Amino acid sequence: MVTVFAVQDGILDPAKPPGSDVLNGLIHDKLSYTPDMKDGLCLSSRAGGSLRITTTEENGKKESQVNGVRITAPNVIFRGGVIQYLDKVIYTFSSLALLCTKWHLDSAAE
Repeated sequence: MVTVFAVQDGILDPAKPPGSDVLNGLIHDKLSYTPDMKDGLCLSSRAGGSLRITTTEENGKKESQVNGVRITAPNVIFRGGVIQYLDKVIYTFSSLALLCTKWHLDSAAE
């Protein structure tokens, strides 16, 4: 079972579909549901990058983001796992792994 961070079809440019390296950067090989996604959580992607979760709460409503992009339709179940729909395409980079590592080190120091 996997978690896929995806955009809805209308957001993608059909003339320029993302390559497999981008798609693998949007797949986490475990299930991750938004109620379990805590602020600062870092998930690894198939491509070796990091997906950093941030959460905010306003007027009792929790909003989650991955790499700064809002999750618009959370926890959509499909046969292979769960989809977290985003409001725009995100890209993961291995350098984000350093960001997540630094965040964990800073958090541990507090």
